[in-house]
Amino acid sequence: MLLNVAIFGLTGFIGVRLFYSGIRSVMDFTIDTPKIRNRLLLFWLVLYGLVGSQLGWTLRPFFGSPGQPFELFREVEGNFYAQVINSIFTLLFGN
Repeated sequence: MLLNVAIFGLTGFIGVRLFYSGIRSVMDFTIDTPKIRNRLLLFWLVLYGLVGSQLGWTLRPFFGSPGQPFELFREVEGNFYAQVINSIFTLLFGN
């Protein structure tokens, strides 16, 4: 699961970075551009990443568990961030 999170995180980061550089070139950001515009774009991209990761967690039946049958709608078991932290602790401390 952590490998999936790492791969999705890497590809999401690359995609958002390309989107950010494309928006900067289209909107003609220069040194004279107000910093609030740049910060607003960065805030929007971070929010996009946070919401996208939680949405991917909620709509996750395609990755499922190997020991369980396929279910289109499964019980929601917490949130993405809590599960990633739990998986990291399990990997490090073996609980």
